[in-house]
Amino acid sequence: MNSGGDDGEIGTSDLTSDVSDTEKALTGLATRAAIDAWVAETVASLIGDQVQEVLFRSGRIDAVYGLLTATCQRISVKIHRPPVDLGARRLAARAQHLLADTGFPCARPLLGPSTVQGRVVSVETLLPQGAEADAHDPRIRRVIAEGLAQQVAVLSDHPDLVALVGQPPAWCDYRQGAWGRTHDPFFDFRTTPPEYAWLQQFAQDASDVLTHSRFDRAAAAAHCDWYSGNLRFDNGRLVAAFDWDLIADHEAVIAGTTAATFAGESEPVGPPTPQEAAGFMRDYEQARQIRFSTDERAAATAAMRWNIAYSARCDVTNAHGRAPPLHSALELLRTRRAEYFDLTW
Repeated sequence: MNSGGDDGEIGTSDLTSDVSDTEKALTGLATRAAIDAWVAETVASLIGDQVQEVLFRSGRIDAVYGLLTATCQRISVKIHRPPVDLGARRLAARAQHLLADTGFPCARPLLGPSTVQGRVVSVETLLPQGAEADAHDPRIRRVIAEGLAQQVAVLSDHPDLVALVGQPPAWCDYRQGAWGRTHDPFFDFRTTPPEYAWLQQFAQDASDVLTHSRFDRAAAAAHCDWYSGNLRFDNGRLVAAFDWDLIADHEAVIAGTTAATFAGESEPVGPPTPQEAAGFMRDYEQARQIRFSTDERAAATAAMRWNIAYSARCDVTNAHGRAPPLHSALELLRTRRAEYFDLTW
């Protein structure tokens, strides 16, 4: 979900620029020298190593630092935005360990979450940066689907972990109806403008389908924001996946939710079209070597509809009463929402 919801870990900022508002808010420090000294002190106290070089600094939600240490470790240090669900952070770290053990391209947690002077900090290995890729390219779409399928398969072997996953993030929480809580206080969904009553009904109908669905398969767990902005590629291979938080739901719902947003939502291309979402589901079934039942496919398409509706509702707020951008979830649903009801793959 990238309507202001991801923390931008994999971007890099100019090391000579001013301190970001995120850094100031999370550290309480006003200068780069003071922040870097605090990060270096924290690294020394947590892992007994010295910071040799700051490779990058970034983040919109959390503050993230890529570091090279005196012992040539390349690590990532993240200062989490409060309030922090420590249980969820520990569970995500456990999932990353399980996945990394299989060779999956996610960072291996080294320490944390730990509280240091009132701030919650995690330390991980630093993955190769790789490069961004166009998720609208069917080859990249297939790699993203395969990565989701692989993590579901690994984590499904640990049902105790799946059972511990708590409340889903707001952009996946269809149990609230059309919408309930939001992922950021900036968005207020309590009142939908009358001209978008159709959007609220669209989301409510999808929620109704999902909450009344019945599944034969057990629930699964996966990355809750599995989209191209949190991934990096090298020669068509997935080499890095960031920003790990978990969702637990039925596999068809997880796949359908991801199908709606795997390409992100930003200009100039925008979110997946209905046909691209169906293509993602086809790629996913091939990767998992399963075929969802008729009921599961209905739930998957309902998950697509609800998730894209959530993004579109964010667009309503972002538009401030103006026409939405051409390549936005809101414009996609305004012009093509009927296509989601007849998807096949």
